Amino acid sequence: MMMWKPITLCWRKVPPVDLVLPLFIAVTVRLFLILRWPHFAYDDALITFRYAENLAKGIGFVYNPGERVLGSTTPLYGLVLALFHKLGLDIFVSAAVFNLVCDVVWLYLFMQTLMSTINDPARRDIAMAVGVFLGTYFPFLRVTVSRMETSLFLLFVTAALWAFMHRRQVLLGVVLGGLVLTRIDGLVLLVIILGWFLWRHRFVPILLLIGIGVLLIPYGLFTTVYFGSPIPHSAVAKAVIYPSVFADQFSRVDSLITLAKHIFAGNLYHRLLLVPFALVGFTILMRTRATWFMVLLALFILYFTGLGLSNTFVHEWYLAPLFLVYGVSVGSGIGLLGNRLLSVLKTSALGRSLVIVLLATTFVLVNVYIATDKTEKDYRFDRNVLRTLDCIYGSTQVRTKVYCWNQSATSATIRA
Repeated sequence: MMMWKPITLCWRKVPPVDLVLPLFIAVTVRLFLILRWPHFAYDDALITFRYAENLAKGIGFVYNPGERVLGSTTPLYGLVLALFHKLGLDIFVSAAVFNLVCDVVWLYLFMQTLMSTINDPARRDIAMAVGVFLGTYFPFLRVTVSRMETSLFLLFVTAALWAFMHRRQVLLGVVLGGLVLTRIDGLVLLVIILGWFLWRHRFVPILLLIGIGVLLIPYGLFTTVYFGSPIPHSAVAKAVIYPSVFADQFSRVDSLITLAKHIFAGNLYHRLLLVPFALVGFTILMRTRATWFMVLLALFILYFTGLGLSNTFVHEWYLAPLFLVYGVSVGSGIGLLGNRLLSVLKTSALGRSLVIVLLATTFVLVNVYIATDKTEKDYRFDRNVLRTLDCIYGSTQVRTKVYCWNQSATSATIRA
């Protein structure tokens, strides 16, 4: 049996401009979109908002007062928002700002991870390009603006990879517990890491299990007593309804093909620009043989296979782990090819970095356009629905109309 003792990696210091510039771009783009749609949110986020507000008001962690039904699949995110609301903060604003902070932290961790594990001379440009691209990749922009829990989910995924790299079992366990409480599909990464211990080191990681239990055991006990079960009713309803609805329309092979097209060939932008860079970036990442990337790749494979074969309705935020691996590959390809090209032209290090940023900025503009276009369409649809509800409920407050829509549209699913 091999000992799995904590280690401290010798992280290469990221030059300030290489670190600050991608984070500045990511924050600027998000602030622009948040200010453009200050009260836009997906219906799943609105469900969590209602749970959080009721908890903050002392009604309990419930959707409807007096009905102990667990309809939220992201209880940890709900607790965080409840704290903000208890402090008197606007829940729409606090959710957007909290997501922005989570995005900055996980982007920082990812850039540091790349700098410490890639031995190629282009590692500086690769880290910068990945930071710029991931920070502005349109699926991540949309889930941030829509107030979903995906930013917190990605933070826990990245923190888990960091703790895994540094062999901090207890910390890794706590982070994985938080990941599961943020989204139940975080169990996939938990299973992958436990399987890695059993396969590679042939031992049961007791400290890791203790760390996991720190959060999951109290949560399991509370939800069993309070709700009757730790499993959200909405998750059960989706597991029953979605396959039965889509099984008659698509075969499992069709679902896999459709999912692949959505990720890799959604439009001309994907097919002509992203895929070539992704292939180059994936090659360089595979050559590093970094354990963290192997774990991410296993997460990609299991997610892709599971979503495709389940024949379920796939929301965009379900694909965050897939977009993460794809985005890292694209950013790595941009950084590597840009570095090689500019090396041939004998450009200075500063000039190289600036050109890499300009190249990545081209993708930034395209990503912002796609995110804006998609979100604007969703926003227009929401406003049309709310105008209809305004005639029914006679409400003049946008938020009241949103909650009327949310309550009428989702209560049946929550109670299922």
